[in-house]
Amino acid sequence: PYFDDVNAIIFMVAISAFDQQCEDDERLNRLQDCISLFNSIANHKLFETTSFILFLNKIDIFQQKLEAGSLVSAHFPEYQGPNDYVNTTMFFQHRFLTQCKDTAKQVYTHFTHATDTNQMRVIVVAVNAIVQRLNLRSSGLL
Repeated sequence: PYFDDVNAIIFMVAISAFDQQCEDDERLNRLQDCISLFNSIANHKLFETTSFILFLNKIDIFQQKLEAGSLVSAHFPEYQGPNDYVNTTMFFQHRFLTQCKDTAKQVYTHFTHATDTNQMRVIVVAVNAIVQRLNLRSSGLL
């Protein structure tokens, strides 16, 4: 009953955790754990009509790790592309988006690093516009 009127869920993930293990289970990759959690929430029956705003955060640290030689394919063997920022971020975005069984589900993705106040200001305005549009749509005004 607490989620009856949820129009959007903000899901924030540290993309830089692609090469880290979970503290409570060292056999589990942190980013893979986030992908699994996203899967369970995005496909939950309470959120069938809920849109998602996905923040792939800490892109600055992610890019530093790539430049230092940390290979995405070493932690995600299914990734066979170049170990550059553009291709790897698109790979992770695709991994999240394909978790939704309903291909019509709206997932708005933003690549962020929260310490960039100018970027965050623009993103907060964009997210606000998305939420307002979703509210208007759910109330039948749009």
